[in-house]
Amino acid sequence: MKKTLVLLTCIAAVSAYSQGTVNFITRNTGAGVNAVAYYTNFSGTGPIATGARPNPTISVAADGFAWGGVNAKAGLYGAAAGAADLLLLAPSVGFKTGNQAGYVEPGSLTERTVPNAPGGTRGDFQVRAWDTGSAGVETYEAAVAISLQRKVYLGMSPVLPNILLGNDTSGGTPTLPANLTGLQPIAMDYVGVPEPSVIGLGILGAVAGLLVFRRRN
Repeated sequence: MKKTLVLLTCIAAVSAYSQGTVNFITRNTGAGVNAVAYYTNFSGTGPIATGARPNPTISVAADGFAWGGVNAKAGLYGAAAGAADLLLLAPSVGFKTGNQAGYVEPGSLTERTVPNAPGGTRGDFQVRAWDTGSAGVETYEAAVAISLQRKVYLGMSPVLPNILLGNDTSGGTPTLPANLTGLQPIAMDYVGVPEPSVIGLGILGAVAGLLVFRRRN
């Protein structure tokens, strides 16, 4: 029995160790990573932290706004290449401020493990970002749920496909975590429930359509 438990423990340890790895870093120019997140329609209102400002060292859209608010979050979503769904490779992280505003701040937790994708295989990745104006929302899905009640900022990068994962042990020494080379910027839109005036116009339009339909019949 004891030998069986030891064997199972070793198998589990090897399985966990062999999972592919990737660095959740959105600025590493030496590795071809330079993906800023920015507001596309910032108008001076909405859940943006005081002090967030455009990054003078990067290029953004004409109406863009590089950001690094205290409530803004980003998560790296990934899976084995070709998988139907991308999953959050927890944890989500905040953003840098000052001249680095718009880039994620992962601290020392840069490495992420990709489930069911051994080292040396390939994976697909996407960075999703959100700002709900309140701390504690740790997933993009939770931010989307809040957008059904009020407006929030939501955005995601295009999917970055077919990245060769790190932690390949076939050569005896594990390879370094992969970088998100080629990752594109994340455009944030202010989205959510329609304004009351828009809802009112929609109701009026529906009523008018119904009256026209009744007259024709």
